[in-house]
Amino acid sequence: MTTWADEYVTLLEDCEKRSERLSDWELGFVDSLQRQLAEGRRPSAKQIEALDLGARHQARMTMTPKQRDIMKHALGAGRGAPGWRNHFVTGPGSDDYDDCEALVAAGLMTKRSGGPLSGGDPVYRVTDAGQDALVGRPKTPNAGGNGLGPACRDKSR
Repeated sequence: MTTWADEYVTLLEDCEKRSERLSDWELGFVDSLQRQLAEGRRPSAKQIEALDLGARHQARMTMTPKQRDIMKHALGAGRGAPGWRNHFVTGPGSDDYDDCEALVAAGLMTKRSGGPLSGGDPVYRVTDAGQDALVGRPKTPNAGGNGLGPACRDKSR
């Protein structure tokens, strides 16, 4: 069974693998947080914010220019205000398919099976983490509510 600490332990293990590229402050932060987790104490809100910022930076650094373009296209960048949509359709054998699968594996996109509207090809959506990795989460019509767009969003907000 996965515990609340497992995600942090994995993140800190990833940091250790790159320890030669960490500053003295970052090394101290990782060591301190590891001790805290070993004692069963949860990270503070400030520590979580620092970890999230580091994860977003890492996602930006490992994304290829083509993957960045795919996510921008999915959000409608270049055709009006970014965020007017959030979908990208591609399938096995296309030039974009492997990149979309890599983005799903990285948690930057989600995938659902396609239907008649997509010609049977899978439909990919940029996650909140993907939006953060791109531009710090644009204000999109699809970014809140029930994910069905502005016409279906809960009007009580």
